[in-house]
Amino acid sequence: MTGYTSRHTPPLALLESQNETLRQLTEEGYLDSYRQVRLTEMIQAFNEALGNCERLKKTPFPMQYTWFVYYTLIVFLFVLPLSLAGHLGYWAIPFSVIIGYAYIMLEYVGRHIEKPFENAVNDVPMDYIARTIEIDLRELLGDSELPEPVQARGLGYLY
Repeated sequence: MTGYTSRHTPPLALLESQNETLRQLTEEGYLDSYRQVRLTEMIQAFNEALGNCERLKKTPFPMQYTWFVYYTLIVFLFVLPLSLAGHLGYWAIPFSVIIGYAYIMLEYVGRHIEKPFENAVNDVPMDYIARTIEIDLRELLGDSELPEPVQARGLGYLY
């Protein structure tokens, strides 16, 4: 496990190691060809899933979209009080602030969910998911020394 963390893509290094282990087990006669083919197909499926996750992680939102949303929001926030003033008078100011705050927060949240694998509070809890899978697989293999599940941090967040 120590050599994998230094690799550019550690999960890919693990899949490569598993493929090599399958080849060795087949050569030594521990695996028949049918099981070796099935396990290799499963590793290939994991490899495809890994590629999809890498694309999700490394493909940012188009900058044009981000800037368009930002500038449209600015224009909206300047026009909103003017459009409400005729109907609400001075009450247009607090309503504009409340509505503006809601839209600014939507834009803020949108920027932060662009990167779901950054190990932040609002991201996909990859450590939790991976540890749960590890515990389940080790249980299936009959391992008696199971690792502790990932515990929530801070205010009860899993990340």
